[in-house]
Amino acid sequence: MATAMRTAATPVDRVCAAAAAAFWGAGERAIDVPLLEMAQGARPEGLEGVRCIVASDVRVVEIAVDERAVEAVATAVWDLGGAGWDVVVLIPAARCGEAHATLRGAPCTLQPWWTADDAIAFGKPETP
Repeated sequence: MATAMRTAATPVDRVCAAAAAAFWGAGERAIDVPLLEMAQGARPEGLEGVRCIVASDVRVVEIAVDERAVEAVATAVWDLGGAGWDVVVLIPAARCGEAHATLRGAPCTLQPWWTADDAIAFGKPETP
């Protein structure tokens, strides 16, 4: 007899699923890929395991940041923005201050997320 195993979804799993669902709900195709597959420049340390939602038809990349340092994604943000992608950094709400300081002037927007009633909620996009 086979037994199915369930693993608990991490907050970033849920953020990525919610972001992808928003694109699909708007009629846009979106896929969940490792950020390292999208990064154009050098492979900065700390990007292992960082995921992003890519809607290539509209040239949007949404990078889902977890509890790691925001500095880890800064190079990728600049590279993707320079390559013509609209970059959104999905950031835990508690880390918005750090993200604003680190990404000030970067070609991106920040969108805070948090958990509310066991669901992922997104705040208004902000310019760093």
